[in-house]
Amino acid sequence: MKNRLMRTFFAAWGLCLLLAACQGTEQPPASSSPSVVPSSSEASLSQTPTPNVTSAPSSWPGSASSLPSNFDEVWAENPIEAALQEELDSANNFDDITWAYIHATEKWARLIPIAFEDCLSLLSPEDQEAFQADQEKWKEDLDEKLQYLEDNLDKMVEGNEAAAREACELYEERAYSLCKRKFCSDGVMPSFEGAMKEPEAAG
Repeated sequence: MKNRLMRTFFAAWGLCLLLAACQGTEQPPASSSPSVVPSSSEASLSQTPTPNVTSAPSSWPGSASSLPSNFDEVWAENPIEAALQEELDSANNFDDITWAYIHATEKWARLIPIAFEDCLSLLSPEDQEAFQADQEKWKEDLDEKLQYLEDNLDKMVEGNEAAAREACELYEERAYSLCKRKFCSDGVMPSFEGAMKEPEAAG
């Protein structure tokens, strides 16, 4: 019964975050409870089939000799990671850790469409089409991986925080990729302001 409830809530949570990543104007709702995230598992996302990734544009604005080389240094200072670390440092129990990763995931989900649109604006119409296809493929792969977590709840044996971290990493990896493309094209990071702003509660 516990896993059935967890599976239902986790599926709803993952769907809300997926919609936020797919539609830049929609925001994920506040999570109702840390228990919606399943615990870590002997089954890992690394065991899922490797997806066929759609090719993104091979050429981007700027020459190789002029591209910034310090992206990772700039990325390390991003406010989402800083906020996550602050929550983890002040966490008193496993539920607090789980909440920290849920909050970070919500922020990454809001950042992804912002960074995607920034990247899209740098491309020619032909390359925009390829890049949009790449984004759609990522959404499909994300959905499959979230579904994998849901389907393997019965095999998960440790704390919820491990699975929350695993889900968070799925979004962070995409945000990293998009921000790097943007920064290495024009030397400017996407704005994190919209991602950091908490959605207004329904009245």
